[in-house]
Formats: sequence, C-alpha cells, structure tokens
Amino acid sequence: MTQEDALNIIARALAPESLTPLQINIFIRAWNKQSYVKIAQELNHQYTYITDVGSELWKLLSQKLKIKVTKVKLQNALERYVQQEQIRNQSALSPLNHRVDWGEAPDTSQFYGRQEQLNKLEQWVIQDNCRAIAITGMGGIGKTMLVTRLTQQLVDKGMFDIVVWRSLKQAPPFADFIAELGSAIAQGRSPSLGSDAPIRLLLEHLRHHRCLLILDNVEAVMQDSELVGTYRPGYEDYGWLFQQLGAGRHQSTILLTSREIPAEVAILQGVTSQIRLLRLKSLSSEGGKKILATKGLTFQAEQPQVKELIQQYRGNPLALEIVATPIKELFDSNISAFLAQEALLFTELRGLIAQQFNRLSSLEKQVMYWLAINREPVTAAQLQADIMPSVSQVELRDALVSLDRRSLIEKIKLAAVKPPTGMKSDYVSYTQQPVVMEYATEQLIEGICQEDSRSQIVYLKSYALLKAQAKDYVRNVQIRLIVQPILTRLIEMQGGSRENLKNLLLQLLRMQQFPARSQSGYLAGNIINLLHQLGANLSHLNFAKSLVWQTDLSMLNLHEKHFSPVANQSISNTLCVAFDPEAKHFANYDGEVNGWNGRLLASGGEDLRRKIWDMQTGKCLKILEAQPGSLAFVFDPQTPAKIYFLAKGSSDRLIGLWDIQSGFLHIFAGYPQGVLALIFRPDWLVDTCCHPMICLWDVREESAIALWSEHNSSN
Repeated sequence: MTQEDALNIIARALAPESLTPLQINIFIRAWNKQSYVKIAQELNHQYTYITDVGSELWKLLSQKLKIKVTKVKLQNALERYVQQEQIRNQSALSPLNHRVDWGEAPDTSQFYGRQEQLNKLEQWVIQDNCRAIAITGMGGIGKTMLVTRLTQQLVDKGMFDIVVWRSLKQAPPFADFIAELGSAIAQGRSPSLGSDAPIRLLLEHLRHHRCLLILDNVEAVMQDSELVGTYRPGYEDYGWLFQQLGAGRHQSTILLTSREIPAEVAILQGVTSQIRLLRLKSLSSEGGKKILATKGLTFQAEQPQVKELIQQYRGNPLALEIVATPIKELFDSNISAFLAQEALLFTELRGLIAQQFNRLSSLEKQVMYWLAINREPVTAAQLQADIMPSVSQVELRDALVSLDRRSLIEKIKLAAVKPPTGMKSDYVSYTQQPVVMEYATEQLIEGICQEDSRSQIVYLKSYALLKAQAKDYVRNVQIRLIVQPILTRLIEMQGGSRENLKNLLLQLLRMQQFPARSQSGYLAGNIINLLHQLGANLSHLNFAKSLVWQTDLSMLNLHEKHFSPVANQSISNTLCVAFDPEAKHFANYDGEVNGWNGRLLASGGEDLRRKIWDMQTGKCLKILEAQPGSLAFVFDPQTPAKIYFLAKGSSDRLIGLWDIQSGFLHIFAGYPQGVLALIFRPDWLVDTCCHPMICLWDVREESAIALWSEHNSSN
C-alpha cells in the first residue's frame, strides 16, 4: 500500500469530513516513519503541539475506521482495515454470506451484566484479530452464555462469512468431530483430498474465509484424575488441533470455553499474543440482583444481605438461579434467615461442583480437603506442612497450578515480605469459595464415615479434623462444621449409642499405636478430639505409645499424664526448650513444644521470653524476660527443697543463671560471637559459641575453669 493509497482510504472513510493540511502533513510523515521531533522541525512547530495534534489524529482515525490506529503501527492498522473491508465486500457477494450454524448454542434472552467482558472480547476479535480466545471459569459462571451473546453481536455486525457452533460435551472422537466440523464449514462438500481431507479442508477454509468457530465444553476431552492439561486416551489430537487453530496462519477466530485451561492456551496466551485467555470471574452485584429478581425473589435493592448472598456464591449466575427459588419458597424471601443456617449447597449445585471435584488427581483432592479444614487462607508452605504423607515443593506447586487452572481455588496476594521458605508461592495464600469449601468438607466427612474397616483407615490418618494452633474462632468452626457432623453420623451408624462409639474409638486407638508419624499420622489426635467432644473421661488413659498431632491439650482434663505425644499445644514459635532432669522423657524444638512428662519444662521463643511450665497442671509458672538462645535445666541435690536452676545462653553474648524460685542469680561473660549451646550441672556449666571454643565454668565460684579451642588444646 502506497502513501497515496492510504490517503485515499482515509478520505473515503472520513467523507464528507476531511483532514486539515497540518493533519495531512503529520499523517504523511508518520507513514514514512519519521519521529515527532523531525516532523516538528520540518513543519516549523513546537514539539508538544505536533504530538498533541498527532494524538487527536490517531483518535479520530480509530473512531472512523473502527480499528485501533497509532503512529507506530499506522501502516499495519490501515492494512487490517483494508483486509476487513475486503472480507465484508466478499461476504456481500458470496453465497457463503453470513452463514451461521448455531449448533447447541443456548438462548441468551436471560443474559445479564458482563458488558465489560463483552467489550474486551469484541476488541480482541475485531481490533486485535486474535486467532484463538479461551474463556475459562468454574461451572455455572456463565462462559457459554457470554460467548453466545458475543457471537450474536459479531454476527449482527457482519464480521464473518461462516459461523459454526459446536459442543464437545459428549466428547466425540476426534476423527468424527473434525469430519463433521469440516463438512459444516464446507456446506457438505467432500473433496477427494486423501485420508486427512477434513483437517486440510478446515484449515483451508480458515485461511480463505473469515470464519468464527465456537467450541464449547472443551474440558470434556480432558483426562480426569490427572493434573489439568492431560487429554483422554485417544483424544490427544484435540491438543494438536487447538495449537494449530491458535498458532497457524489464518484470518479466522476460534472461541473455546472450558472449566479447565488447555495446556496449549496456557503456554501460548499473552497480552500481545494472537492467543488470549479470559478467566471469567464473578458477575457484578447488579447482574446478580437482576437474576434473583427474575426468579421472583423479592428484596430491597440496597439490603446488605443481598450483596452478601451474591458474594457467598461469588456471583455465579447458575448458583444464584438455583438458590433463589428455595429462598423464596422455604424462607419466604428472607435472605438473612437463609444465610444464618450456614448451608449453601443444594442438590443441583452439589452436582455441579461434583463434576469438577471428581476430575481431580489424588494430590489435588488432598489440597482441597486441607483448604477446607484450615477455613482461612494458607500459604503453600503451610499446606506442605499439613499434608501427610509428605509431598515435595514441586509436587505441591504443580497441584496448586492445576487447581488454579480449574478455577477451584482462590489466590490472595500477601504483603511484600520475604517468604520463610524457598517457595516463591509463599507470596500467595490459597483458599476456596464458600460453596466449594462446603462441598469439600462434605466429601471429607463422607470419606471418614465410610471408613468402617479398621485395616483401611486413610482419612483419619491423613487429615486433622481440628487444628490445635488455629485461632479460637477457626477451631470453633472446625468443631461445629467438621467434628460434630462426623460424630452425629458415627453415632447413627452405632445405632444411636454414644457409649458404643466411645468404646469403638478407644479400641481403635489401642490398635493404632505406632512409633512413626508416617504410620499413625493424625489418627491418635483425631480420636482424642472426637472422644473429648463425646464427653469421654481420658484422664486414666496411657498414650505413651501414641504420637499425638493436632490435639488441643488445654481442652483435656489429664490429671495423670501417661503421655509422650507430639502435642501441638498452642505455644508461640519456640526456639529452644529445656526439661526437668527428673523427667522420664525429653523435649526438643521443631516449631512446637514436643514431649509432655516430668515436673518442669522451660521454653524460649521469638517473643524474647523464657517460660517455666508446671508439667502436672500444664500452667505457666513464671515468665523471664531475655534474649533468644539456648537453655539448660538442673536442680540442686544439696538442698532439701530441690531448688531448680535455669541457665540461658544467647546472642547477647552473656550466660544468665536463674533460681526458679527466687529469681535472677548471676551473669557469666560470654563470647563476642554469642552462645550457641549449654550443658548444665549443679556445680559446673559448659558452653560453646560460633567461634570454635568451649568453656567450663565453676558455677559456685562464678569463674571459668578451662577453655578449649579448636577441639584440640586446653588453656
């Protein structure tokens, strides 16, 4: 296209209006790739004036040509405009003129909202000439309705020669599908082009005609029980087709709708690519209100409960349609009463979510159950700590990516802080929509209650029904929505006898005493929590052979602590511990206080305090303010009252000695590098530091006895 051709095209498009002489001069120089600086010099105008006139010129041309025009891509814009005009002219003369095959497309008379998304999609099709666009989102969010409305708008504008709508919901074999699609586009013509004729025919028509193909329910050809993006056996050619339609050279547009993002789209899509992705989110509040009103639900438009209802269902149009009738008929349109009963699922909605949930891999289901248990957003690191048997960071990352591409989880960006682990994903936390969380909770409860064979217990070992260190209100929700429903079901299964259930749980606990966490998992802790909620007396039980995870010991009345659990009691991040030397067991740090037998326990945490615990009552006896560091515990055998001493070494380069009963005793000077570890006996104290030195102290004389350096000499 020459400069004169371009000016003639502009003149025809603007008639009866025309460009000013200055606009023409700017257009000519922009067409010839001159910069604004050079244009301003040649036309003898200020640079800012020329840029302002140019900006208004491109806006005018964009409006008149109905295509985005910029100075940088001026020639490309005019070429696209000419191409579109040729297509329109050919369509007017061609027997294929606006041939539309609606296939299984739905009626859109009850379509509400989504104007912003419609505008974006139309821009991608008309102005950006995108070859493939995928619209994804969870079931019921309105993908099919949106694409149908978009298609109708494009048909009304006469943008395409051929429009064909096809659904993949029944997962037709690829050979059958491609043959039928090619025949629909070619109006039944069957050229003898060999065995690959349908594919060649389809691609030829996409190149020579402006076609719009709509492929609905693409997830039907994907494999379930695998991470997202895997095709069913025998359906792999669909992936090749989607790649060809998106990356091949043609003048057509393909619209895909799916509950899962196809791998080809995930890889090739981008903001400037010819392949785009629209992840459909919540319907607007106004659109949601129109749906509720259409179903006959009466309410005041500004009621906060209406907004809360729409938010609870995340603006899912189908979910709002389903729930509106029961609210009207069962609750007399009282939305507040409906929300108060904390049950969002109905049969139809439950079936909708089940379709997606049943497609998940085993690890994806584990993640979904843990998100439902936690109730609040959690990071990938927190999920990794919860999941049992343990999984790697890579495995968990892939599962989270897959769930995100299925639109089954919600991501929440955290504050810009350095994550505690190497996982970049710890900048993000994860949770679920309320209805999805309710469904996952139901499935978890169902799985637990169906484990009637003691030799095949999986759920009670793999999932903690109650998180001991969760916030109080979260634990209350876990008890109300997880533990109590499980107990109700189990009591029913025991003929309504609570005593029978208590005996069954106690018997199960005795049979499942393993030394390793990987074998017992959360089983012992879950049984203790269930027994407590049943009101069972646990004070006489011996848990010495059980590893107990996620049990809130503050709830239990354990007077005789025959206990060696991993207790997960709610104690702030613990950096070091020391145990009464009379104890029969020990304590160690792994982020929680571990071990629970003896008389006294000393703990030190990030709150810069040392706490002394009475192991008989579980109460904190004394709090000592100090710096973080190592602890050592000893009692004085020469005193009848058994005075206990606590030694503390820390990063403040000092060693402190405390009499637990009377308080602070003495400070020993440490090393510049700080004290790392201590060994403490009534008469002597050994410490070490970052520098390879060890010092022996006489506690009673309060002086150093010996110093070892490099582990090979004495001073």
